Amino acid sequence: MSVRIFFNLLIVTVMAGVGIFFSVHHYQEKYKVPQAPCYSTIKQGAFVDDDQQAYIFNGNITWWPYQEKLSIFGISKNSQGSVVINRSLELSNLWQYKNSVHARVAKVEVAASDRLGDGKALISPVGAPISIIFKPISERKWLMMINDNWVAMCEKK
Repeated sequence: MSVRIFFNLLIVTVMAGVGIFFSVHHYQEKYKVPQAPCYSTIKQGAFVDDDQQAYIFNGNITWWPYQEKLSIFGISKNSQGSVVINRSLELSNLWQYKNSVHARVAKVEVAASDRLGDGKALISPVGAPISIIFKPISERKWLMMINDNWVAMCEKK
């Protein structure tokens, strides 16, 4: 009788330990943000710019956590034609709370191939706050929302 009770307690203890392990692991993964660069590919993304003009964006947005920057490369097409976008946003005052990253845009580096123009801001202008929220889907994929209006899948490189 005592051996039976011992094995029952052993089984219950092991099952409880496994349950606690998986619940803690799931809780920690819920608030994880990518620790390696991840990119989002946007195809035929319909957006509205600062002048309330509709445009289509095809390109990539890459989150670089250790360099604290976002890089954007793609082609924007509107009623006036197509332009190449190639710029990166350097962030400052970066802080993370659970699965969201908040910062300010410290500098916008515009590449020579960028034809959007220095006066136009894509995502956020210099000095503006920026919020990036990550929702994990799997170990290598997240949904990424930037400033409550850009939603894309972010995959580890």
